[in-house]
Amino acid sequence: MQPIIKFCLHKIIYLLLLRRSLLKKEFFIFILIFIVLSLGMHMNQWLTHPIEHLMHLSTQKMPYHPLLYTTIVYLFLGLVRLIISTFMKLFRKK
Repeated sequence: MQPIIKFCLHKIIYLLLLRRSLLKKEFFIFILIFIVLSLGMHMNQWLTHPIEHLMHLSTQKMPYHPLLYTTIVYLFLGLVRLIISTFMKLFRKK
């Protein structure tokens, strides 16, 4: 393995272990977005026949669509959070 790739992998592993609480927070945000989107898009199905709705998920043409949409919204919100935090750093006193 090339030294630069090895260094990057070690850095990523170190940051993941160091920032475990950050990962838990981001995972919670992802799950919350998933739940809100699934309830928002399919509220009638979840209230009237939830078991049947879950069973039909595996027979859909795109059974992964909830994760796809959740990932798109999560990335968009992450971008918004990054822009806001960068903007706030500009005006923060040193």
